[in-house]
Amino acid sequence: IYPTKPLVIFGDHTCIAKLVATPFVQGADGIKIIQTNNNIEPTYLFYVIRAKPLDSDGYKRHFSKLKEMEIPLPPLDIQQEIVAEIDGYQRVIDGARAVVDSWQPQITVAHDWPVVALGEIVSESPKYGSTASKANFDGQVRYVRITDITENGQLKPSGQVSPSEIDEQYFLEPDDLLIARSGSVGRTYLHSNSPVKHQYAGYLIRFRINSSKAIPRYVHLVTKSAVWDQWIYQNSKVGTINNINAKQYSAFEFSLPPLEIQQAIVAEIESEQALVNANLELIERMEKRIATAIGRVWAT
Repeated sequence: IYPTKPLVIFGDHTCIAKLVATPFVQGADGIKIIQTNNNIEPTYLFYVIRAKPLDSDGYKRHFSKLKEMEIPLPPLDIQQEIVAEIDGYQRVIDGARAVVDSWQPQITVAHDWPVVALGEIVSESPKYGSTASKANFDGQVRYVRITDITENGQLKPSGQVSPSEIDEQYFLEPDDLLIARSGSVGRTYLHSNSPVKHQYAGYLIRFRINSSKAIPRYVHLVTKSAVWDQWIYQNSKVGTINNINAKQYSAFEFSLPPLEIQQAIVAEIESEQALVNANLELIERMEKRIATAIGRVWAT
């Protein structure tokens, strides 16, 4: 298909909308290709559909519902003004997103740094998590599952649950490192001090770092680096579910400089992380501006 102007592509099953202006091949009948008439800007239509997506009814076709959808239709010059405004916000989002997606902690290793195994710098044996099931969050003890840990190693603020059985042996202490052993294998989280107790689930393994040997934050940064990613790729099992156990993780080797150098590396990378976080905040602000711009149209 060779578009003469941008086309709106609607996922008949997913309800996802995309805007395409370059030649493409339709791979299946699960999409609907919408070519607008002269009364509506295709980019405007795309932004409107994206702003108020249809609720999916599962793996069904939804185009009939889309055709019944009523949308605001201001004059073309107003549509163009709205598109220009949103395009400006979107360019900022795209630039900030490129920074966020491409940044990864980089640790420049010196040849004289000793190489250690993760199991050599822990203060006690790694411990698998609790087999308790989830319950409603009671505000006292949070149950940390793999699905609660984001790709960048943070805990999601939403979706909090409590363990159905509270067991203090699975309570986290500040600077405990959790590593996923199954599913999102290799995903890590470094616990910080919190007024709420945290109990971790069975598909996570706790590594308690000996702070006299390594700074826990440095070890966590190593698990966010390309060295860790490559090791995970080489050691995870191929099958329906990837899996790496505590013994395998304990054998992971990495370069460990003296404590003062570790601290300097942590400080530098955290400064870079602050800039990345600023880009995340910028993305959030621009997305709110887009929502506001579309909201003004729906309000008229």
